[in-house]
Amino acid sequence: MRRNDNTPMMRITAGAPGLLLAAIVWLILSITSMAGDAPAIAESRGVILPAPSQWGMPYTLSCILNLAATALCASGLWIINKAFNILPGLLFSTLFLCLCGTFPQLNAGLSPSLLTALIVLLCTYMLFKLYGRRNATTACLSLFSILSWGSMMQSACLLLMPIFLLGTVFLQVCRPREFIASLLGIITPYWIVLGFGIVSPEQLHFELPLNITHIAGDPQMLIGLLVTAGVAALALIMLMLYNALHMLSAGVKMRAYHSFVNLLGFACIWFMLFDTANFLTYLATMLLSLSFVATRTFTISRSPRAWVLPASLCAIFIILYFLF
Repeated sequence: MRRNDNTPMMRITAGAPGLLLAAIVWLILSITSMAGDAPAIAESRGVILPAPSQWGMPYTLSCILNLAATALCASGLWIINKAFNILPGLLFSTLFLCLCGTFPQLNAGLSPSLLTALIVLLCTYMLFKLYGRRNATTACLSLFSILSWGSMMQSACLLLMPIFLLGTVFLQVCRPREFIASLLGIITPYWIVLGFGIVSPEQLHFELPLNITHIAGDPQMLIGLLVTAGVAALALIMLMLYNALHMLSAGVKMRAYHSFVNLLGFACIWFMLFDTANFLTYLATMLLSLSFVATRTFTISRSPRAWVLPASLCAIFIILYFLF
């Protein structure tokens, strides 16, 4: 669909000026969050490694690594977008940076949520490269091995494995050999660490989902986090429904890409409800999906005022940041 993207506001929103402005806002809000007292809210651990806050790093180093992780996520979005020509412009990364800055819990030290998002981005890039391949056994083995290694650092990767398995169905590469290779990819890392005696079976920590009564932290901050995350989830669902009405005009490959991102976003919302005490772990991945879906809505709009959507999203979350 054609839209008037020659207006100054459209160029600023989708181009480098918008990304620069978002980066400035993200840095200011992130540094403010680091200086504050953001509560430790149910930090997720891995099957082997403890939560990042227990890695013994100085707080300053932890914050610097967290900034680097956020920047890597934004760069990863740009790389995926450019490699697969999914959506024009830089709005994808712009929205993600701005949204991440408005969640203090994502910026007070190295966040499990951003570590999970980095693993998801890497695996998404690998998954998208598989579209239509006749032989994808090696790639499936590698993809699910990364998720398995990642689960040792963040248990959320275990719940994401079925989502990526469904992704291979969307990308038309899920055949018996690829399915077996995926299972081997999941098993092999644990086979290695147990077989070489790196860890013992007693050191493996598989957590059951925890309900909201296990959330720890300052009650006021918790309410703010729940409200802001709820607004993000609602915006994601509404935009997914809107975009679904326009997906028929897209090509088969593009529909497969968008379907997987929609599935990933919906799954994160479900996991946040199902495993409420660790819902912060899925937050950054949900924000990735929200950024993608909002950019899609911006792209298909015919209106020269389409820039109002991403600008309003950023404004709403910045207001919520200062309210809570």
